[in-house]
Amino acid sequence: MADLDEFSKTLFDEAYKRALERKRLFKEYLARHQVMEKLNGAIEKLYECERLPENPLDFIAEASTGRAYMTQQNSQQQGASQQAQQPAGKPKSAGPKAAGP
Repeated sequence: MADLDEFSKTLFDEAYKRALERKRLFKEYLARHQVMEKLNGAIEKLYECERLPENPLDFIAEASTGRAYMTQQNSQQQGASQQAQQPAGKPKSAGPKAAGP
């Protein structure tokens, strides 16, 4: 029974060490790409806003990457505005037509 307990403790210790190593490597990865600094900076910008944005995730994504965060709703709105900007005399291509019955 003592051998089983020692074996279980050894397995646990090894798994724990592997988990700690994986966590350390992940933190190094984030640090190498300055992820935490960028996220913290974006959250600070959000905190300093006079008027809080409706969607804080969009704000954080844009502030941390410098690019607009494309949610499904944003892409639908962008598609609608692009359709509205097309010239009226030029119909939008509908692609090949399916053969009817």
